[in-house]
This record gives sequence, C-alpha cells and structure tokens, in this order.
Amino acid sequence: MSQHDKQLFEKYQSRVREGEMIEDVIVALHAEGLTILDSIKMVRELYQLSLGEAKQVVSAHPVWKEVVQASEPLHELVEQALFVPSYDAGLEGGGK
Repeated sequence: MSQHDKQLFEKYQSRVREGEMIEDVIVALHAEGLTILDSIKMVRELYQLSLGEAKQVVSAHPVWKEVVQASEPLHELVEQALFVPSYDAGLEGGGK
C-alpha cells in the first residue's frame, strides 16, 4: 500500500468509525480519484467485507455506472472464453 493509500485509509477509517455510510464513502473515494479497483479494495478493508461483497456494493453504486457498463462486453468475452471447451478435452484417451 502506498503512503497516499495509507493516508486515505486512515482518513476514511476514522469516518467509518464515526458511522459514515458505505454509500457516502464510495462517493468520497470516487471524488478522491481512486479507480474502481482501488475503491473495491479500500471498501473491503474499511468495512471488513469479502472481496465479492465489496465488488458488488462498489460496482452497483451509481458513481461507477459508466465504468461498469463500459466493461460489460469485456466481462462477457471473458466468461465465454472460460466456458468454451478446450481443444485438449476432445483428445482424452490419447486421441486413439
């Protein structure tokens, strides 16, 4: 974690302790210029969430709507690539 990230974490950690809502922290992190990935990491640490939970709550927030929409075609391509049977699967049994 960079020094800047540590300072941001400490800043928002105190705000979270004071009861700041996760939605408000997501907006603030976005305004700080964090990427969606860095926001997910920060929210995960601040609120002690699983990676899946943090990803879901951050990516569902309206401030990240354009980024999420822009990445949907890439996600679809990755999913398709992961579920296409490999060429080697047809060669089971030594190809005899």
